[in-house]
Amino acid sequence: MQLIASTLFQDAAPVASPIIERSFAEKVDEAIAAIKSLILASKRLIVASSFGKDSSVTLAIALKAMEQLKAEGFEVPELHVLNSDTLLENPRVHSYSKDEIRALKAYSEKHALPVRIWVCSPNLSENWLVSIIGGRTVASLPGNSAKCQQQIKASPMDRTKRQIKSVIEQEMGRDFASDTIVTLIGTRRDESAVRGRNMAARGESAFLPVNIAKPGDKPNWIMSPIADFTTMDI
Repeated sequence: MQLIASTLFQDAAPVASPIIERSFAEKVDEAIAAIKSLILASKRLIVASSFGKDSSVTLAIALKAMEQLKAEGFEVPELHVLNSDTLLENPRVHSYSKDEIRALKAYSEKHALPVRIWVCSPNLSENWLVSIIGGRTVASLPGNSAKCQQQIKASPMDRTKRQIKSVIEQEMGRDFASDTIVTLIGTRRDESAVRGRNMAARGESAFLPVNIAKPGDKPNWIMSPIADFTTMDI
């Protein structure tokens, strides 16, 4: 009987631990703690914000982390907020973003938070609509080309991020390193199955920065503090 019992226990499959879903408050606290740890590790942060729901929550959490550090007696470095101006693409979004920028300036001044806002926009050679009107390209359809997004948003943002890097590098001097700058982005696995797979492929984390640059390119460190937030959380 002892032999049989022993054999049964040895062959038994391990019982999986139940998945415990974190509460909204816990997710917020963890996101704030993750951003505070970056600041305390002398990282300089950029928040890429369209002022949509996800990037606005990411920005709000970053501001809250700065407030807590100031209350704890730490000196916080300047937070760089990067926004892409899509005036020709969508005038209503442009107007909304201007209102949000004014609100952000007022909030940062009220709470004495060092925030610098960078608004980038495509130049004439990059502007997608100008290229179509001028006959230099044709309109893209969903799934067949990402050139529109590249010209209107990605290229101007990359150019502005280089300007931000130059400012930070000049401020820090020899203390600047290739992993000093971390961009906080508002991507969530819950947004869609495709987004979740893409985030997993890039190794995106809610707690640690990851370098998503292609081999041979300059480092591009990002972190997604709201990666595990659900739509209801947002």
